[in-house]
Amino acid sequence: MKSLDDRALFSELIAAGAQDGNVADIPASQAVAGDGTASVALGFPPETFVARSAGGVPPRGQDMNGFLKYISQAIQFLQATSVSAFDSGFAAKIGGYPMGAVVAGITPGGVWRSVADNNVSIPGTMGAAWVNFFGDYVQKAGDTISGALTVTGTLRSDSNVIVANSQNKSVVNIRVTNEGYLSFDLNSANETNLASLRVYPSGEITSRKGILALTSQLPDEGSTGSGRWYQIGNTLVQNFRVPAVYRATGGTYVAFPKAFSDTDDITIQLTTAADNNMDVWAFNPTTAGFYINIPSNSASSGLPVSVTATGAAR
Repeated sequence: MKSLDDRALFSELIAAGAQDGNVADIPASQAVAGDGTASVALGFPPETFVARSAGGVPPRGQDMNGFLKYISQAIQFLQATSVSAFDSGFAAKIGGYPMGAVVAGITPGGVWRSVADNNVSIPGTMGAAWVNFFGDYVQKAGDTISGALTVTGTLRSDSNVIVANSQNKSVVNIRVTNEGYLSFDLNSANETNLASLRVYPSGEITSRKGILALTSQLPDEGSTGSGRWYQIGNTLVQNFRVPAVYRATGGTYVAFPKAFSDTDDITIQLTTAADNNMDVWAFNPTTAGFYINIPSNSASSGLPVSVTATGAAR
């Protein structure tokens, strides 16, 4: 049997279009014995098998129509609503179930769909051409899903999502708090909050150990000809040394080893040796550098200056 074979569905009952009076309602038993009326109990009664000349009663066409309508009505109901149990003998006689056929499994509660024509394999056995009819549906509360669960759309929960490990009795509780952050809490059978993560709308992630840094926030560092620099996130800090700064009209220009992205947030700290009397200050910073000035009343000139500059990285 194939899926394209005519399934002879009763979309209309036999004798549904017969005229009134040409279809009898078949009773369970004959109301008047010997009157030739058919019934479920007798079918066509004995008198309909006796010649009229010998006192018999001919069978009525109304009864035949009534039987056919009665039977086709029952078949139509089965075709529309029933899922029959798998029957290997029936499968062999009809040449196998067609593709798309749905049967009840050998184990109560199982429902299977055939994925091949002429299917005589047994549902649930290795290599059988049947799939679990409800395999693509999320199971009801309390059921257990074994294997991988793949969600291609949105997975929603009105409360918490709990992921459990039955071997070590650990549980991960996933929830969105009333404060609006995403919480992951690891609990065991004997202890709660073994570990936790909080993901905030700002992108910040915290754990019981402190704030977690993203890859883009990890420090980066390097050396320059006269010092070092390091960058955390978008903040660049440069430490370097100017070998000698002399008093000059308009100041002495100093270039940053690494350029900043803008001038608004640049801060510059200048340091001289504790045993010298050279006063200095920084002015007119740009993304590329700044000027150092030595006031006229400073006692010294031409000494080294240490620079710490902080600003936005490129």
